Amino acid sequence: MIDPKGLLMIEPRHGCDPETLVDGYVMKMAGALKHARRGPAWKGIHMCRCGAGSGNCDLIVRLDGKDIVTNSLAVHYLACHRGEVPVTELEKVDRLEYAMEVPGPKLIARPQKGQG
Repeated sequence: MIDPKGLLMIEPRHGCDPETLVDGYVMKMAGALKHARRGPAWKGIHMCRCGAGSGNCDLIVRLDGKDIVTNSLAVHYLACHRGEVPVTELEKVDRLEYAMEVPGPKLIARPQKGQG
């Protein structure tokens, strides 16, 4: 289920794609997370099906001139679960108001071998 008020608030159903993808969508989202504001904190973290863990708070980024909620796994979903990212979410990423950044391993959050 997609949260229409959020960005990449998804839950992949499968393990990671065989290859990590770093393209314009991934770099645009990395740029957004670099400048994101911290939102409300939660009492725990979210775990992706593949084992990647999120931070404990929402992140706020700018989309179409408005604040929108996303999470610390947004880059991970784009880089490691692209086949499960709906086109509507890719369209949102494309409209983000940030410059592209090359994501580091922490943002990609690819699980260790044997996981995901």
